[in-house]
Amino acid sequence: MVSLGNYSATHFALLLRSLSSTQTAFVVETSVQDENKKALALA
Repeated sequence: MVSLGNYSATHFALLLRSLSSTQTAFVVETSVQDENKKALALA
């Protein structure tokens, strides 16, 4: 998945959630969490 930055990823997660696409939202949230772990590792 292409990294879109925290704001965009959050926006898409909320958008998917509003569409009631639980599975897809879970995938996006998992990706966001993974990006956060990478950011912490680099900090």
